[in-house]
Amino acid sequence: MHQKIFFITIVTFGVMIAGCFNQQFDTTDIAVADEELNVEDPPHELSWNYPLKPGMLEWNQLKTEKERIAALQVPEDVLAKLTPDELVGLCITFPLFGDFKAFNTPQIGFYVMLNRFNIFGHFLYRSDTGKV
Repeated sequence: MHQKIFFITIVTFGVMIAGCFNQQFDTTDIAVADEELNVEDPPHELSWNYPLKPGMLEWNQLKTEKERIAALQVPEDVLAKLTPDELVGLCITFPLFGDFKAFNTPQIGFYVMLNRFNIFGHFLYRSDTGKV
């Protein structure tokens, strides 16, 4: 489990570092236009997807943070049936994935996300996710 936490922390730190350098790179020669990219699509089909996401009309009708957190919980029966690839895909496409940056440190943000959303805890405690 320590390896998974270390891996996620390293990936998170890498994403943050890459974000710092985002302004310094010339992207005019990139062949793929931004409109062609859809970062919300996982690399493969998922048997389940988040029914509510920020920007949806139903999402905007949620009044409290508690309601939003509840809306993003993956049902336990779905978690039990997910393949390792699907589990990783759902973590990657998690609608509030970037929220960990809203805290004082990425580590605090990671622990808050881990405590709020069951998908991340399930990812850490499953023994087969390290193979993906």
